[in-house]
Amino acid sequence: MKEQRLGIKTKLDDHFKLLVVEDELAEDEEEEMAEEGYNCFLIEYGEFQPSSNERTISQNVYITYLSEKQDDLEEQIIDIISLISGVKRLLFVSSKSDRFQMKDTDRYIDRVVFTFKRVIPLECI
Repeated sequence: MKEQRLGIKTKLDDHFKLLVVEDELAEDEEEEMAEEGYNCFLIEYGEFQPSSNERTISQNVYITYLSEKQDDLEEQIIDIISLISGVKRLLFVSSKSDRFQMKDTDRYIDRVVFTFKRVIPLECI
Protein backbone atom coordinates (compact mmCIF):
# COMPACT_ATOMS: atom_id res chain seq x y z
CA MET A 1 0.00 0.00 0.00
CA LYS A 2 2.83 2.39 0.81
CA GLU A 3 4.46 1.58 -2.52
CA GLN A 4 1.28 2.51 -4.37
CA ARG A 5 0.88 5.79 -2.47
CA LEU A 6 4.49 6.72 -3.07
CA GLY A 7 4.29 5.58 -6.70
CA ILE A 8 1.30 7.82 -7.41
CA LYS A 9 2.82 10.84 -5.74
CA THR A 10 6.27 10.35 -7.27
CA LYS A 11 5.02 9.82 -10.82
CA LEU A 12 2.86 12.96 -10.73
CA ASP A 13 5.55 15.07 -9.07
CA ASP A 14 8.37 13.91 -11.34
CA HIS A 15 6.40 14.36 -14.56
CA PHE A 16 4.47 17.56 -13.89
CA LYS A 17 6.57 19.32 -11.21
CA LEU A 18 3.37 20.50 -9.50
CA LEU A 19 2.14 20.39 -5.93
CA VAL A 20 0.75 16.94 -5.03
CA VAL A 21 -1.19 16.62 -1.76
CA GLU A 22 -3.36 14.02 -0.08
CA ASP A 23 -6.92 14.88 0.96
CA GLU A 24 -6.97 18.71 0.78
CA LEU A 25 -4.87 21.82 0.37
CA ALA A 26 -3.52 23.45 3.51
CA GLU A 27 -4.50 27.07 4.08
CA ASP A 28 -1.09 28.41 3.00
CA GLU A 29 -1.14 26.19 -0.12
CA GLU A 30 -4.62 27.48 -0.96
CA GLU A 31 -3.43 31.09 -0.65
CA GLU A 32 -0.42 30.40 -2.86
CA MET A 33 -2.63 28.79 -5.51
CA ALA A 34 -5.02 31.74 -5.46
CA GLU A 35 -2.11 34.08 -6.23
CA GLU A 36 -0.02 31.99 -8.61
CA GLY A 37 -2.68 29.89 -10.33
CA TYR A 38 -4.42 26.63 -9.59
CA ASN A 39 -2.20 23.89 -10.96
CA CYS A 40 -1.97 20.94 -8.57
CA PHE A 41 -3.06 17.40 -7.76
CA LEU A 42 -5.22 16.23 -4.86
CA ILE A 43 -5.25 12.52 -3.99
CA GLU A 44 -8.07 10.95 -1.98
CA TYR A 45 -8.63 7.33 -1.02
CA GLY A 46 -12.11 5.79 -0.85
CA GLU A 47 -13.52 3.05 1.33
CA PHE A 48 -12.28 -0.52 1.15
CA GLN A 49 -14.51 -2.92 -0.77
CA PRO A 50 -14.55 -6.66 -1.32
CA SER A 51 -13.26 -7.79 -4.69
CA SER A 52 -14.08 -10.77 -6.86
CA ASN A 53 -11.04 -12.57 -5.46
CA GLU A 54 -11.32 -13.52 -1.78
CA ARG A 55 -7.59 -12.92 -1.27
CA THR A 56 -7.81 -9.24 -2.20
CA ILE A 57 -9.79 -6.13 -1.43
CA SER A 58 -10.11 -3.02 -3.56
CA GLN A 59 -10.21 0.70 -2.97
CA ASN A 60 -10.99 3.59 -5.27
CA VAL A 61 -8.32 6.25 -5.58
CA TYR A 62 -9.50 9.69 -6.71
CA ILE A 63 -6.96 12.03 -8.24
CA THR A 64 -8.18 15.56 -8.87
CA TYR A 65 -6.18 17.68 -11.27
CA LEU A 66 -6.77 21.42 -11.00
CA SER A 67 -5.47 23.24 -14.04
CA GLU A 68 -5.51 26.94 -14.82
CA LYS A 69 -4.29 28.42 -18.11
CA GLN A 70 -3.17 25.11 -19.60
CA ASP A 71 -3.60 24.79 -23.37
CA ASP A 72 -2.80 21.09 -23.59
CA LEU A 73 -5.25 19.70 -21.04
CA GLU A 74 -6.35 16.70 -23.11
CA GLU A 75 -2.75 15.61 -23.64
CA GLN A 76 -2.12 15.98 -19.92
CA ILE A 77 -5.18 13.83 -19.17
CA ILE A 78 -3.75 11.03 -21.32
CA ASP A 79 -0.35 11.43 -19.62
CA ILE A 80 -1.93 11.16 -16.16
CA ILE A 81 -3.88 8.03 -17.07
CA SER A 82 -0.76 6.46 -18.56
CA LEU A 83 1.50 7.38 -15.62
CA ILE A 84 -0.83 6.20 -12.87
CA SER A 85 -1.82 3.03 -14.74
CA GLY A 86 1.88 2.17 -14.57
CA VAL A 87 1.72 1.91 -10.78
CA LYS A 88 1.46 -1.76 -9.78
CA ARG A 89 -2.10 -2.97 -9.14
CA LEU A 90 -3.79 0.31 -10.11
CA LEU A 91 -6.45 0.20 -12.80
CA PHE A 92 -7.98 3.19 -14.57
CA VAL A 93 -11.77 3.35 -14.14
CA SER A 94 -12.93 6.76 -15.41
CA SER A 95 -12.32 10.48 -15.65
CA LYS A 96 -14.74 13.38 -15.37
CA SER A 97 -13.91 16.92 -16.49
CA ASP A 98 -15.55 20.21 -15.71
CA ARG A 99 -14.69 23.89 -15.59
CA PHE A 100 -15.62 26.50 -13.06
CA GLN A 101 -15.16 30.23 -12.63
CA MET A 102 -13.47 31.74 -9.61
CA LYS A 103 -15.92 33.86 -7.66
CA ASP A 104 -16.03 37.50 -8.78
CA THR A 105 -13.19 37.07 -11.30
CA ASP A 106 -12.66 36.22 -14.95
CA ARG A 107 -10.44 33.26 -13.98
CA TYR A 108 -11.46 29.75 -14.99
CA ILE A 109 -10.12 26.50 -13.58
CA ASP A 110 -10.37 23.12 -15.25
CA ARG A 111 -10.97 20.23 -12.89
CA VAL A 112 -10.46 16.63 -13.92
CA VAL A 113 -11.28 13.87 -11.44
CA PHE A 114 -9.72 10.52 -12.23
CA THR A 115 -10.93 7.33 -10.61
CA PHE A 116 -8.53 4.43 -10.30
CA LYS A 117 -9.12 1.14 -8.52
CA ARG A 118 -6.33 -0.33 -6.51
CA VAL A 119 -6.20 -3.98 -5.62
CA ILE A 120 -4.70 -4.86 -2.24
CA PRO A 121 -3.64 -8.42 -1.38
CA LEU A 122 -4.86 -9.39 2.09
CA GLU A 123 -1.69 -11.38 2.83
CA CYS A 124 0.52 -8.31 2.52
CA ILE A 125 -1.26 -6.02 4.95
